[in-house]
Amino acid sequence: MRLAKIRKGRIWLNPKLKGEKKRRVQLHMKVFRQLRKEGVSRSKAISEARKAEHRGMTKRQVQRYEGELGALARYGRRKNYKY
Repeated sequence: MRLAKIRKGRIWLNPKLKGEKKRRVQLHMKVFRQLRKEGVSRSKAISEARKAEHRGMTKRQVQRYEGELGALARYGRRKNYKY
């Protein structure tokens, strides 16, 4: 399997993401990278980035958003996996 080369400082996003969803995922990645540069652990950086991504949403909206997006929208479909 050949992996695509992504230039340093860039992120790969699922091309199907549009509008508000795309902006929120970009914010997540920006916060995550900044925290990692500051030396924060990966799990803590993910948690804080997710909080930034969900800011301004109700609990119900977050559940719906994560259900629509989750790992599937961020990373695409995995081969040999039943959805």
